[in-house]
Amino acid sequence: MKQLSYFLTFTVADTSCALRLPTVERVILAVDIIPLPQAPEVILGVINIHGKIAPVADVRKRFKFPNKEISLKDHIIIVNSSKQRLCLLVDNVTGVIQRSEDELLPENAILPSKGSMDGIATFNDATILIQDLTKFLSLHEEKVLAGALEGVTK
Repeated sequence: MKQLSYFLTFTVADTSCALRLPTVERVILAVDIIPLPQAPEVILGVINIHGKIAPVADVRKRFKFPNKEISLKDHIIIVNSSKQRLCLLVDNVTGVIQRSEDELLPENAILPSKGSMDGIATFNDATILIQDLTKFLSLHEEKVLAGALEGVTK
């Protein structure tokens, strides 16, 4: 029997991406993001989620896509990785797909670099880059972010 996995799909600069659904807490429309001094460059700032501060990462910046003004139509995906709670600013959330683990290609099947991806899937003739949240921030970025958040949460 094939092992099925579910993925939340989203777009950033016309690139289709996905996250494993169990890592997704919820999706909200873009809100005001409060700047976070001394945060890594990829972190836009923080938002308040029911009294708890959560950092917001700029997926465009991580992928080196051109910057764009944040719009009320943009989405924030609130995720929980094994390391921390993180919010990802994306252009649009497109839905949920299901794929067999056998259908997923490893990242290096198409791309030579080791980035923040877990693999690659196809859906309706589109290539979808599956993100690995444990690789989204580097160890250095995690340390810098922890230091920046320490001053806010006290």
